[in-house]
Amino acid sequence: MFKITMIRKKVTIVIITVVLSLGSWSANQKVKVLN
Repeated sequence: MFKITMIRKKVTIVIITVVLSLGSWSANQKVKVLN
């Protein structure tokens, strides 16, 4: 049980990091297009 929760936490952190990086990247792309 303990290992499963640790893996889930790591997966959640990775997903959040990817989503945030994708969001900032798309925002940067939009800024470039506007400029």
